[in-house]
Amino acid sequence: NGENMALVQVKDDNKFGIEHFYMHVMIDGEYCGTFTPTDEPTYIRADFFQADREYLFYIVGVDENGNEITQTNSVWVMTMGTPTDLKAEKTGDRTYLFSWNENTGGRDGYNLAFYTDDGECEMNYVVTDGTSCEVDLSEYPEDTEWTVLVWAAFENEPSVSMSAQLDFKESDYQFSLA
Repeated sequence: NGENMALVQVKDDNKFGIEHFYMHVMIDGEYCGTFTPTDEPTYIRADFFQADREYLFYIVGVDENGNEITQTNSVWVMTMGTPTDLKAEKTGDRTYLFSWNENTGGRDGYNLAFYTDDGECEMNYVVTDGTSCEVDLSEYPEDTEWTVLVWAAFENEPSVSMSAQLDFKESDYQFSLA
């Protein structure tokens, strides 16, 4: 989630007699351990997330005898370097060019997301060509305070990329044609 944390949320309708779940973790093909997520969404401190490594998380259901009875989900996650130096430049009346520096590691593009102060994501852009995106804010009040995040992403796979962050409000940006 950009804070060296991973959110694990297990949903169980218990059709298979599952008592609890185990999540197994592998890093670059090596087994690193198992933990038991709770029924509630759980944040895992992920200090081991580093750029250019592959992580395999797989979750199995465990019955009342401790037997792993079903593999419910597995996913390979590739980490990538963090985009840096996210900045905004006013390009028109209510338009802004958001740009950032290229990260290291494989990626298909970037996600650029705008969150309001209540944590709601209002806008999300997928940028597949380059390291910038022009955004028109005319649909929103000028005094809206945004948290803007950009992170590297793969097209069809989850990715673990730290995000660059910019606290943004329009009154901080002046425009001149000089």
